[in-house]
Amino acid sequence: MRSKSSQDNLLESDCLESDNREGEEVNGKDVWLHESDIREGSEIDDEDAEHLSFIESINFEPVKEVKVEKFTPLLTENHKKQLSRALPPPLQHGEWKLLYSLVRDGSAFSTLLGKSRGYQYTILILRTTSGVMLGGFAAQEWKAHQGGFYGTGHSFLFSLPCSKVPEGSSDKTDECVPERYYEFILDNLLNLCAIEVCGDVSPSPAAPELQIYKWTGKNRYIQFCRASDEKLAFGGGGWDGNFGLCLEGDFARGSSGWCETFGNEPLAGEPTFRIEDLELYGISSACF
Repeated sequence: MRSKSSQDNLLESDCLESDNREGEEVNGKDVWLHESDIREGSEIDDEDAEHLSFIESINFEPVKEVKVEKFTPLLTENHKKQLSRALPPPLQHGEWKLLYSLVRDGSAFSTLLGKSRGYQYTILILRTTSGVMLGGFAAQEWKAHQGGFYGTGHSFLFSLPCSKVPEGSSDKTDECVPERYYEFILDNLLNLCAIEVCGDVSPSPAAPELQIYKWTGKNRYIQFCRASDEKLAFGGGGWDGNFGLCLEGDFARGSSGWCETFGNEPLAGEPTFRIEDLELYGISSACF
């Protein structure tokens, strides 16, 4: 058996000495002394004592749970069913995809154009601060055009008057309720009372439908998209140069007036409006 050489003894001594070092650099990193590593009666230097004192002085508060509100799309399944009936036949059973949301994606004009890139058929829908739902179907991709208007006659505008749920109300529904539905329900209740009292009843009014304004064929002012002043619009040739629907770049305000392209009434019931929420959906044709 080989006896230890003086070189072996020297190496063993160096290893023992390095194990006893505390608070020095190891592989270029500081080794901090942990409180559990301090044995009773052992000595620590002033720097380690100061570090331990600092750790003990920290008042660690419990992590608070962050509540993240669930994102709820503006367009409901009921809206999709109504709008699908007005689409060209190949799209009526197509797939809908939410491309852009003002609430989710921010108000940058470039974001909307970027997220809609590559989608030929889209539906733009918005809700005003007064609770009216309105928008339009575009049959060509939204992209900046220096020449002005473009598009095809498959495009259309639409509106759905509705009332907002009062702020602070606990009775919230998943969609706006058209104001005329209240009249419809009230008239039917009155008719039921008339049956009980008189045995007679007058015809009740039909439930209000989504208002669709299709292309009139009078001009080709169908879609308008200009990046220089961040303007997006449907329809033209209206009174005082009105667009059928026009949105400004920050999507905070919009306007709507009668136009020759779609023969529409002002979609919001007033010439200008403020936007509460806005969404853009891409629609792909159904494959059979």
